[in-house]
Amino acid sequence: MGRSGRLVGPLVEWVEANPIDFVDWLPGQQAFNECPSRMKLFRAGNQAQGKTWAGIRETWWRARGIHPYRQLQPRARTGWIVSGSGPSSRKIQEKLWNLIPHRFIHPHTTYDPLKGAFYGHEPMVKIRSIHGGWSTYHFKWTTQRGLSLASATVDDIWFDEPPMRRRAFTEAERRTTRTGGDIYLTLTPVNAPVEYLKDMCESGVITDHHYPLRPEYLIPDGLSEPLYTDAGECMDQDWIDAQRKIVAPYEAPVVLDGEWEFRMEGNAFEAFDPHVHVIEHLSASRHMPATEVQLLFGIDYGDDAFRLCAALVAVDDSREHPRILILDEYIAQGPTLMDEDAIRILEMLKRNRLKWRHLDHAHGDKRYTGAAGLKDLTTKSNRELATELAALLRIPRNRLSPPVRSAKRGRGAGRGSVHAGVRFLHEAMVRAGCFYIDKRCEVTIEALGKWAWGEKYKDPIDALRYACKPLILPQIGGDFETHQIHIRRS
Repeated sequence: MGRSGRLVGPLVEWVEANPIDFVDWLPGQQAFNECPSRMKLFRAGNQAQGKTWAGIRETWWRARGIHPYRQLQPRARTGWIVSGSGPSSRKIQEKLWNLIPHRFIHPHTTYDPLKGAFYGHEPMVKIRSIHGGWSTYHFKWTTQRGLSLASATVDDIWFDEPPMRRRAFTEAERRTTRTGGDIYLTLTPVNAPVEYLKDMCESGVITDHHYPLRPEYLIPDGLSEPLYTDAGECMDQDWIDAQRKIVAPYEAPVVLDGEWEFRMEGNAFEAFDPHVHVIEHLSASRHMPATEVQLLFGIDYGDDAFRLCAALVAVDDSREHPRILILDEYIAQGPTLMDEDAIRILEMLKRNRLKWRHLDHAHGDKRYTGAAGLKDLTTKSNRELATELAALLRIPRNRLSPPVRSAKRGRGAGRGSVHAGVRFLHEAMVRAGCFYIDKRCEVTIEALGKWAWGEKYKDPIDALRYACKPLILPQIGGDFETHQIHIRRS
């Protein structure tokens, strides 16, 4: 074995022991880490540019006392690493553990690889400082009350997501006043109000490093080729073009390019193509899977005219991505009473050779009382509908199965639920064979082709979103893992 062969083993061991020293840093990461500002922001989309890695590198330099671009006091430091939630914090903890050299971590700092998190009610990591002692960084999230402890003072605060409330940012900033500490942010402007951050950037209080999704920003400094995803895809212009086809057009400015605002203008479903997605006699066509499907039902109680809309959806989840098959709709032609709606809903199920008990899930809108001129009509709600359905089926309301649950409750049902629903439907449309609607669903078809974020055409879309609620999960932002660690050869 030659000398080069003898060096392979030790070299691999050194890379594994010091992974952060073998990262090929992207232009956005490098500019952010080199910035000496007390408050700085790395703003980019959530799928490519390694914002969290840049935050880990910044924290590593500070904890060790070796920051090459920011003069720090020669002592061990304290800090917070703040996420939007516990699960997102665990993702940062896992990345930090995998990236920094373990020999500099305090021996009593215990990491659980199964949970991907550090131990403790309030997890923390201690890193040896070159100035003596241990720098201590606590992992927090903005839903914790502990974030606003008036007695806490820290040197550094890293926000990896936009704080859910401006007050959380203000309280955190106050914690650095006595120490003269720094605040740095790595984020995509989504899932929280960001207007105050935008104002602080435009006024120069925060130094803003904004990097949209462009080919030149995916080529590491000193190299000539872009990174690769873990799936082996080259992150070049073709890859970027593919991402723009997948992401809903209104979301692309924020999700891909890290801009401050969505652009909700024009048709929300630009990917909807009647020539591709509309099928006559869908339930009897070749597009209907032979395997079992989930049957979902969604109800929107309409506008001030009490015009109820309902959608019947079959879902084939036997593949990698669910196939959405919209089988039928019920659209009230005018003001109706709840008992009339219940009759028409059961009739709609009957023409599809179904009964209410065949449904897997049913979700409806919040309680609706209508306009002042329609007070002679009863209110409409999930409870009222369940009562009328149960009466027609001659069973007690509490025996109705599935029950009519609220689409406005549960995980992901609050802020951002409309965006999540539109994203889910858009992604189904752009995947070949994953979205079809029966030709008889005329009102829903028109709405899919014309809804432009306003109230017009909105109700059938809401009914469809509510039907698909069991499949629509909150979209938690996170970077693609990329092949960013290399051994540089001279």
